Amino acid sequence: MGFRDDLDEVVHRTKTFHRSSRMGTALIEVCSIGDCERRIPAQDLTRWSFPSGMKDYLDALYRRQEAVWRLRRTLHDDRIPSVAPWYGIAEHSAYVGGEVSFTPNTSYHHPFLKDWDDLPKLRLDADNPWRRMLDDGFAFLSDLAAGECAVSMRGSYSPLEVANAIRGNDLFTDFYEFPGEVLGLMEFSCRAVAWNIECQKRAVGPYEGGVLSGFKSWIPGDSFGQISEDTTVLTGPVLYGEFGLPYTKRAVAGQERLFVHTHGVGEASLESILRMGNVYMLEISSDPNSDRGIEVFKRLDPDPGIVGVLALTLREIEENLGFLKTRKTVIWYDAADLEEAARAVALVRRELPAG
Repeated sequence: MGFRDDLDEVVHRTKTFHRSSRMGTALIEVCSIGDCERRIPAQDLTRWSFPSGMKDYLDALYRRQEAVWRLRRTLHDDRIPSVAPWYGIAEHSAYVGGEVSFTPNTSYHHPFLKDWDDLPKLRLDADNPWRRMLDDGFAFLSDLAAGECAVSMRGSYSPLEVANAIRGNDLFTDFYEFPGEVLGLMEFSCRAVAWNIECQKRAVGPYEGGVLSGFKSWIPGDSFGQISEDTTVLTGPVLYGEFGLPYTKRAVAGQERLFVHTHGVGEASLESILRMGNVYMLEISSDPNSDRGIEVFKRLDPDPGIVGVLALTLREIEENLGFLKTRKTVIWYDAADLEEAARAVALVRRELPAG
């Protein structure tokens, strides 16, 4: 593959890490390098017309990734080069209908279920333009990237997040005022998420005996990632237990392993999330004015079989080595420049060798 000369080593180290039951091991994926990213600015989504300009946009997206990887070619971290059809965040739910607007660096899906009488009209349509932009985008990038880099999943909202996107923030009073209607919406959202997962896995296929998640991290087996459970931060475990967890469990029941993403401010719901049963990798994002994800993960202290995915600074790695040596961890690292990235990789290789 063209993006990395040492890809075989990266894949071998990654598989060794996941096969091993030994604690105190880690992979370090350098997600961004500020100096490199600034030299090659990201695409401005407002400059493109979708869906008509999809292929031109994805070609530009791919060429930028190719250029960034060329700049970081001397860095020997554990990131597997991959691309995916990224149009912001709207594609996680816009495939069920509704309008989308763009900003330079993301997209927003506007709530569209204004009247509960319209609930029976919700449909899953293979010709929805956002469904087509995802499925056709995977096919286009697979042809473009063949022999150069992998194509990753895009990931998925959970059913509760899809319901939130469809209904908007009225959903949080609907739990009390229209619980029966919400349960009907959850049935639809559950089907939507299961369909989205099926479409993505069919379009992308396996990679090296596993899959590349929407967050680019590799998961062994017939698995999926990421499932985003962000709406739990606004519900808590009681409402999530009734309106969220049962539907996520059904939507992902066929997946061997799951990569789940959530946020530290939703700490109260973390134990409930783990009741899905097939959670294998858990990423807890840090939020402003709250504890860092590493601190939340330490308090949760899940079963050692669950791999923690944690965005850490160099100082946080150093200060938490004692804890990290009791776990298996995928460390996400954002570096200012290549020199800093290399120092972080060297520290992890020395203290938390993957194999």
